[in-house]
Amino acid sequence: MKIQLGSEALANCELTVSFTNERPETIAEIIATTLDLDLEKNGDTYILTGAGCN
Repeated sequence: MKIQLGSEALANCELTVSFTNERPETIAEIIATTLDLDLEKNGDTYILTGAGCN
């Protein structure tokens, strides 16, 4: 599984979090929800999209 940024604007987003024994799908969903982003799945890749962070 890979997580990919949908745009360069997302490279400014910061998040510090620890996960233990979480499914990769759950991790991707938590990141998207926390940063108010959309999450798309394309094969084994999750793509984060949205306005980005300041």
